[in-house]
Amino acid sequence: MNVKLRIMGDDQLDRISVPIESATVVASGDLISYEGGYAVKLDAAAEDATFLGVSESQSKVGETDDLVVIRKCIAESVVASAAYTIGAALAYNASNGNLEASTANTIAWAYETSKGVSVTSLKVLIDVVHLSKLFPISA
Repeated sequence: MNVKLRIMGDDQLDRISVPIESATVVASGDLISYEGGYAVKLDAAAEDATFLGVSESQSKVGETDDLVVIRKCIAESVVASAAYTIGAALAYNASNGNLEASTANTIAWAYETSKGVSVTSLKVLIDVVHLSKLFPISA
Protein backbone atom coordinates (compact mmCIF):
# COMPACT_ATOMS: atom_id res chain seq x y z
CA MET A 1 0.00 0.00 0.00
CA ASN A 2 1.43 3.36 -0.99
CA VAL A 3 0.58 6.70 0.53
CA LYS A 4 -2.26 8.39 -1.31
CA LEU A 5 -1.92 12.14 -1.28
CA ARG A 6 -4.56 14.76 -1.90
CA ILE A 7 -3.01 17.85 -3.45
CA MET A 8 -4.18 21.02 -1.72
CA GLY A 9 -5.47 23.94 -3.83
CA ASP A 10 -3.39 25.23 -6.73
CA ASP A 11 -0.07 24.44 -5.09
CA GLN A 12 0.94 22.16 -7.97
CA LEU A 13 3.95 24.28 -8.76
CA ASP A 14 6.30 22.00 -10.59
CA ARG A 15 5.35 19.14 -12.95
CA ILE A 16 7.49 16.87 -15.10
CA SER A 17 6.68 14.04 -17.52
CA VAL A 18 8.53 10.79 -16.96
CA PRO A 19 8.56 7.53 -18.98
CA ILE A 20 6.82 4.56 -17.40
CA GLU A 21 6.99 0.87 -18.32
CA SER A 22 3.81 -0.70 -19.68
CA ALA A 23 3.44 -3.16 -16.78
CA THR A 24 3.55 -0.45 -14.10
CA VAL A 25 0.27 0.49 -12.41
CA VAL A 26 0.22 3.92 -10.76
CA ALA A 27 -2.69 5.83 -9.25
CA SER A 28 -2.95 9.58 -8.90
CA GLY A 29 -1.45 10.50 -5.53
CA ASP A 30 1.11 7.68 -5.43
CA LEU A 31 4.65 8.55 -4.35
CA ILE A 32 7.05 8.01 -7.26
CA SER A 33 10.75 7.23 -7.56
CA TYR A 34 12.96 7.16 -10.65
CA GLU A 35 14.66 3.84 -11.28
CA GLY A 36 16.36 2.53 -14.39
CA GLY A 37 15.10 5.46 -16.46
CA TYR A 38 11.44 4.91 -15.51
CA ALA A 39 8.88 6.16 -12.99
CA VAL A 40 7.93 3.51 -10.42
CA LYS A 41 5.96 3.57 -7.17
CA LEU A 42 8.09 4.32 -4.13
CA ASP A 43 8.39 1.10 -2.14
CA ALA A 44 11.32 1.59 0.25
CA ALA A 45 12.48 4.35 2.59
CA ALA A 46 15.99 4.15 1.10
CA GLU A 47 14.55 5.28 -2.26
CA ASP A 48 14.54 8.82 -0.90
CA ALA A 49 17.62 9.46 -3.09
CA THR A 50 15.56 8.74 -6.22
CA PHE A 51 12.28 10.23 -4.98
CA LEU A 52 10.66 12.05 -7.89
CA GLY A 53 7.42 13.38 -6.36
CA VAL A 54 3.69 12.68 -6.40
CA SER A 55 1.90 11.20 -9.38
CA GLU A 56 -0.65 13.59 -10.84
CA SER A 57 -1.72 11.21 -13.59
CA GLN A 58 -2.34 7.49 -13.48
CA SER A 59 -1.13 4.53 -15.48
CA LYS A 60 -2.81 1.17 -16.06
CA VAL A 61 -1.21 -2.05 -17.30
CA GLY A 62 -0.33 -1.68 -20.98
CA GLU A 63 -0.29 2.13 -21.00
CA THR A 64 2.97 3.76 -22.03
CA ASP A 65 2.10 7.47 -21.94
CA ASP A 66 4.53 9.45 -19.80
CA LEU A 67 3.52 9.83 -16.16
CA VAL A 68 2.99 13.40 -14.94
CA VAL A 69 4.71 13.89 -11.59
CA ILE A 70 4.43 16.89 -9.28
CA ARG A 71 7.80 17.77 -7.72
CA LYS A 72 6.60 20.56 -5.42
CA CYS A 73 3.27 20.75 -3.61
CA ILE A 74 1.38 20.89 -0.37
CA ALA A 75 -0.66 17.74 0.13
CA GLU A 76 -2.72 15.99 2.76
CA SER A 77 -1.21 12.64 3.64
CA VAL A 78 -1.80 9.62 5.85
CA VAL A 79 0.87 9.60 8.55
CA ALA A 80 1.91 7.33 11.40
CA SER A 81 -0.14 8.16 14.49
CA ALA A 82 1.90 10.77 16.36
CA ALA A 83 2.06 14.43 17.30
CA TYR A 84 3.83 16.56 14.67
CA THR A 85 5.40 20.02 14.64
CA ILE A 86 5.73 22.18 11.56
CA GLY A 87 8.96 21.44 9.70
CA ALA A 88 9.35 17.91 11.08
CA ALA A 89 11.15 15.67 8.56
CA LEU A 90 9.04 12.80 7.21
CA ALA A 91 10.13 9.53 5.61
CA TYR A 92 8.27 6.75 3.81
CA ASN A 93 7.58 3.63 5.87
CA ALA A 94 7.42 0.64 3.51
CA SER A 95 5.88 -1.67 6.12
CA ASN A 96 2.63 0.30 6.38
CA GLY A 97 2.81 2.74 3.45
CA ASN A 98 2.57 5.83 5.67
CA LEU A 99 4.79 8.84 6.12
CA GLU A 100 6.34 9.12 9.58
CA ALA A 101 8.72 11.35 11.51
CA SER A 102 12.32 10.41 10.83
CA THR A 103 15.76 11.99 10.83
CA ALA A 104 16.81 9.88 7.81
CA ASN A 105 15.41 9.29 4.31
CA THR A 106 13.43 12.55 4.29
CA ILE A 107 10.97 13.03 1.41
CA ALA A 108 8.60 15.61 2.94
CA TRP A 109 8.11 17.95 5.88
CA ALA A 110 5.15 18.56 8.19
CA TYR A 111 3.34 21.68 6.97
CA GLU A 112 1.30 22.10 10.13
CA THR A 113 1.52 21.48 13.87
CA SER A 114 -0.84 19.00 15.48
CA LYS A 115 -0.64 20.95 18.79
CA GLY A 116 0.59 17.95 20.79
CA VAL A 117 -2.29 15.72 19.65
CA SER A 118 -1.61 12.46 17.81
CA VAL A 119 -3.01 12.57 14.26
CA THR A 120 -3.14 10.16 11.32
CA SER A 121 -3.61 12.80 8.59
CA LEU A 122 -1.39 15.82 8.07
CA LYS A 123 -0.66 18.57 5.56
CA VAL A 124 2.84 17.98 4.20
CA LEU A 125 5.24 19.93 2.02
CA ILE A 126 6.95 18.07 -0.80
CA ASP A 127 9.77 19.88 -2.59
CA VAL A 128 11.98 17.42 -4.46
CA VAL A 129 14.47 20.03 -5.67
CA HIS A 130 14.91 21.36 -2.13
CA LEU A 131 15.68 17.81 -0.95
CA SER A 132 18.87 18.09 -3.05
CA LYS A 133 19.05 14.37 -3.78
CA LEU A 134 17.82 13.46 -7.25
CA PHE A 135 18.14 17.09 -8.37
CA PRO A 136 21.27 18.44 -6.62
CA ILE A 137 21.47 22.17 -5.95
CA SER A 138 24.45 24.41 -5.31
CA ALA A 139 24.63 26.35 -2.07
